[in-house]
Amino acid sequence: MHEWSENTHPQCHYMGNGEMLVFALGPNLMAVNGPPYSSLPFISMAITNAAGLCCESNRKEGVWRHRLYRNGACFMELNDHMDRRHNVFVRRFTASASLVFSLIVPPHIRMIYLESYPLAGGNYNCAVFCLSDRVNRPVDPVLFFVPEGDAQIVGGNRLVLRPGAGSVIMSAESPFNNMIRVKNILKNGCGQGLERNRAYYSAVSKRVGRQLKQIQIKEDSGDVRRARELLESAADFLCTMQGRDGGVMKSTSERYAEMSEQYYFIRAFLALGLRKNAAAIMGFISKKLSLFGNLNDRESVGSDDWRDGTPDSGAVLTSYALLSAAAWLRRTGETGYIKSLGPLLSRTAELLLETARGGLIMSDGSEAAITEGYVSHARSYEASARNTLLYIEGLRAVLYICRNIGEEVDHDIIVQRIEESEAAYNACFMRGGFRSYAQPEGPLRRERYRMGVCDGCADRYYPRIGFMLEKTAGGYLCLSCSQRDIGITPQDVSGSEAVSADILLPSYLGSDIIKRETVADFRQKSALPSGFLPVTARGTRCRYGDAGMLVYHLAQKGEDAQLFTSLVNAAGTNGLWAEHAGSPKHTAYTNALCAEAVIRWLQNI
Repeated sequence: MHEWSENTHPQCHYMGNGEMLVFALGPNLMAVNGPPYSSLPFISMAITNAAGLCCESNRKEGVWRHRLYRNGACFMELNDHMDRRHNVFVRRFTASASLVFSLIVPPHIRMIYLESYPLAGGNYNCAVFCLSDRVNRPVDPVLFFVPEGDAQIVGGNRLVLRPGAGSVIMSAESPFNNMIRVKNILKNGCGQGLERNRAYYSAVSKRVGRQLKQIQIKEDSGDVRRARELLESAADFLCTMQGRDGGVMKSTSERYAEMSEQYYFIRAFLALGLRKNAAAIMGFISKKLSLFGNLNDRESVGSDDWRDGTPDSGAVLTSYALLSAAAWLRRTGETGYIKSLGPLLSRTAELLLETARGGLIMSDGSEAAITEGYVSHARSYEASARNTLLYIEGLRAVLYICRNIGEEVDHDIIVQRIEESEAAYNACFMRGGFRSYAQPEGPLRRERYRMGVCDGCADRYYPRIGFMLEKTAGGYLCLSCSQRDIGITPQDVSGSEAVSADILLPSYLGSDIIKRETVADFRQKSALPSGFLPVTARGTRCRYGDAGMLVYHLAQKGEDAQLFTSLVNAAGTNGLWAEHAGSPKHTAYTNALCAEAVIRWLQNI
């Protein structure tokens, strides 16, 4: 259970069915979007007068229950759920006093208010939300918003819940299907949708429970019991963020599939016993690869009409795709499914065997790393330890997969490439201690123009990708900032920062290219008071995804049980791990890593 009030920053919660997604903060609905998942939100709802108001929220079988209090007395109960089959969200309520929500319509959405509309034998005041004329397309779905009972839209922009009982129905499909869904609920109630929702989350909970039972956990401390609860919450969250086409969305503010993260989701789903979800991601990767012939760093979920062209080394995403197939094969032993992914294997292996520069793979210019402030644009043209490691392990995955499914491969060439890259890795990134980036020999060619995040106006939490121009200091500015002559602090390229995730990744991938002693030395020099590692060696902030990777590393030898306790305690009252301490943002990547780390630790206690 977690609490919300006007003076606190509560934990968010999420409801979705693979096409329609609702992101809520206590009783407030922060965004209702989809289908598809990769689409702009239709509407937000916020309480107009939250003074003296507090709310207790808890989840049971996929239904979120909110009890609202004013002056210590409970005056309203809300029950929210999403239909797993149809794109219908229902909020039911019982109240002894009124509550008013403001309907917040984004600029790209047009609201059509219907004061009295005939539905299911009665007249209802309702609203239709659709894309504005500037971007409207005939195929786009609309949101049909229907209050029922003692709920009513007033003035076209406020929702009033009066004393009594009722519900608010939101259906996001084609106009014809919306009518069918809403009429069915008004006539027969929402029992069928509730039952489908409960059945789905009950099945997820049982699969996770069976998986934990197989681990045969010996200890039954409070930390272990809490860890089991967190695993169920993480499984629910990951399932909610997964679209019907299999792709897992990064977060509610970044409504796309980060292709470099899908590998971590596959591993987390397999560790949680959710094999169908893992297989769906494999199908998603294969579909994108078959359709476009390559993988972009960001792909749309639920549609194929958008992909981001942010620069990404061909070796990175292709390696992740091959590592995903190898992870599936190791965990399940099912060769038939891997053989059916013909385009995935042949195309990725072909791309991966492209020549690496002296055995090294260059940085992919990850805009997420740049906006978080620990990698400069200047590093975009240096060799990357992470990418080189992925290249090595991707080649090993090719050998492993082909050996297990009976496919022929040029073994000698692949082994030669692996040996060249390993030698280059040790020579370039392990001299005098680990470094994440290093300049290879020879002049570096920097692009004059590129797509990416502006160094002048970048939002550090919600980066905007756009067209940029290089400046003499080594940074990049969008055209607007270039015209205003905004200054840039010269980029420091004299030394190379060690990124915690990069030094922990070999252990996570099962590689011994970085010895445990090197990781231990890095921890001794850089660890924060919490015991976790900062984002970089000189940093002061920890990302919980890195914390999960560290606990996974330590679990192999059963070291430092206190860190496991710290990771469990770091989860919020909603059962999820935020991106970092104090952040309101939850990402699927962070929760996938933490969930797998918890399972790995429980296996070894």
